[in-house]
Amino acid sequence: DYNLKDSFIESLPNALILKDKLIAKLRIQDEEPYDILDALSKRKYFNNLIPSSIYLMFNTGKLIEGTVRKNGRRNFIHSFATYDMATNRPVIYVLDFEYSNSEEKLNKRNPDFIKYSNILENVSMGSKKPYDMVAFMDQELEWFHPKLLKKYDIGPLFGIYSKDEHAFTKFHKKHKLNNDHFIVYYEEEIVASVGEEQFKSKWLSSKVPLQKWHIDKNDPECAKRKVSKLNKYLIAPHQVVQLLLDDAKMSKIISPLRDNIVAI
Repeated sequence: DYNLKDSFIESLPNALILKDKLIAKLRIQDEEPYDILDALSKRKYFNNLIPSSIYLMFNTGKLIEGTVRKNGRRNFIHSFATYDMATNRPVIYVLDFEYSNSEEKLNKRNPDFIKYSNILENVSMGSKKPYDMVAFMDQELEWFHPKLLKKYDIGPLFGIYSKDEHAFTKFHKKHKLNNDHFIVYYEEEIVASVGEEQFKSKWLSSKVPLQKWHIDKNDPECAKRKVSKLNKYLIAPHQVVQLLLDDAKMSKIISPLRDNIVAI
């Protein structure tokens, strides 16, 4: 819709003209002038489409330059986000990496940044495994050295509008909670580098050192997801948390999250 914003607004009458027509119509007829109201609402909708307030399929986020490491590489922290249509949920990433190609600013005018951004968008669309993302980029970009990637999968959100059969939805209806009484669940996946090594095999060898990723094989779920650490959290208002803990069935369900429950 944002890409069509200008053409749609140009096709609609001026807002002042529409308002004058609306007043004139209301004076001479009892029926609602739906065509005028529709045009006004469309103008309002398209005028409110501001890039900074739109959550896109891929959101570039913010790139922060840190210090120069002992190895001479510059350090960067990049926060960005995607939207996973399969789950209808936002996914937020925080990436810590080192850059070793040049002393130029890593911005939109830098060819390296353009290449980095294009690959990052392609590998992160939807909800991808953090390990697959950084391992691929590590091999594709010689001057890109990822050190840590955190992935935050936000949701699901349970509240007054939930229509599923989840235990949290049933709990919300059972206690007749209002719109302010929500329950948000989210996961944090972390994949961390523990060093670099020259990759060699019978068929392939790397020209530059690649990252050695720590995968917690002692944790079955971490091993399955190929992550160093996995944290699960639940956020809810204080009153809702108390009700959850007082409910025997719900207390059993949230017991694995007991140390990661955030009451606000």
